[in-house]
Amino acid sequence: MKLSHLQIEHFKNHETADFAFGDQFNFITGGNGLGKTNLLDAIHYACTGRSFFGRSDTYAIQFEQEFAFLKADVDRGREAPEEVKISISNNGPAKKQIHVDGGRRTRVSDHYGFIPVVMFTPAEIKLVNEGSRERRKFLDRIMSQANANFLRDIIEYSKLIDSRNELLNLLRERGNFDEIALQAYDERLIPVMDRIHLARREFIDGFSTRVEEAYSALTNEQEKISLAYLSDLSETNAEKLLSSNLQSDRYAARTTAGVHKDDLELSLNGHLLRAIGSQGQVKTSVIALHLAAYQFLKDELGSSPLLLLDDIFEKIDEQRAGELLQMIGRDHYGQIFITDTDESRIERHMSKSKADKKIFKFDPPEK
Repeated sequence: MKLSHLQIEHFKNHETADFAFGDQFNFITGGNGLGKTNLLDAIHYACTGRSFFGRSDTYAIQFEQEFAFLKADVDRGREAPEEVKISISNNGPAKKQIHVDGGRRTRVSDHYGFIPVVMFTPAEIKLVNEGSRERRKFLDRIMSQANANFLRDIIEYSKLIDSRNELLNLLRERGNFDEIALQAYDERLIPVMDRIHLARREFIDGFSTRVEEAYSALTNEQEKISLAYLSDLSETNAEKLLSSNLQSDRYAARTTAGVHKDDLELSLNGHLLRAIGSQGQVKTSVIALHLAAYQFLKDELGSSPLLLLDDIFEKIDEQRAGELLQMIGRDHYGQIFITDTDESRIERHMSKSKADKKIFKFDPPEK
C-alpha cells in the first residue's frame, strides 16, 4: 500500500499544497503550528473519509473558505494506481463527496478500510489515562478497517442504543412503562450485541500477543505488558443481560449494560498501567498498541497499511526512540509518515540506516 501523491486545497491551515511521497520513511519537520499534524490528518482523511480527530467536517475547511479538497494517488498493488478525490463543502445538500477513480461512494462507511491506516498522536495517551470509551474507539477503529460487517454492526448498535435510550427516557417521563415496546428494540439489539462481543473477544485474543511483542521490543524485554478484555457479556449473553438489567434500565432511563460498556485493561508487570506507569511507560505502551494494530491489519489484509506517527518522540527517551525507528525500519513496515520538530534528531537516528527516506520541511511564513 503506497500513497504516492497528495494534493490539498483549503484543508485546515493548508491553503494549497502538493506532496510526492517516498516509498518508506517520510519525515515532516518544522515548528509547532505549521501544519505537520494537519498533513497527517489529510492523509487519514483520504484513507478513511473522516478526520482522525472525530470533529465535524466543517473544521476540515480552512477558515473563511467554503470548501476543502483532497486528491490522493494510491497504489494498492493493482495494475494501475487509483485516484481518490474528496470534496467537503459548507454549502449545498452534498456536503461531502468521495470519488474513487470517478465512481462515487454513496456512504462514507463504504470508503472506510479502502486504504488501511494506523495513526498515532501524543493525545493517544488517553487510551491509558482516560475512560473506557477511548479504548473502545481504538479497538473499533482498527477492527472496522479489516471487517466491513463489524463496522456495520457498530453503526447499527449505536443507532439502536440511542433509540432504546430515547424510548426509556420517554417512558419514564410518561410514567407508564411499556415492556412490549422495549422488547421490539431488544429483538434487534440482541444479535448485534452478541456479534460485537464475539468479534472483540476473538480480536483481543490475538491482539494481546502482538502488543506484548511490540512492547518487549521497544523496552529490550525489560518490562512486560498484558491486556485483559472486560465485558458485561463475559459470563452471559445479550438476551440474559438485557433481561437481568431491565429494572436498572427503567430507573436510569438508559441502557446500563452492554458492549457499549466494554473495556480494555492494560497492566505492566502485573499492575494497572494507569496507576503505576511513568509518562515514558504510558507512551511506550500506546506506541506498542498502534504497532500491534498495524501488524494486525497487515496480517488480515495481506498488505501494509500506512503508518502515521505524529510527534512520536515526545516523552520517550533517546534509546526507545532509536529502538522504534530501527524496528519499523527493518521489519518491513511499508510507508511511514513521521512528524518531528527536531530535524537533527531524525538525522541522528537515521544516520546508519539504509532505509529510503524523504524529508519535508515546514518553514514559518515570511513576515
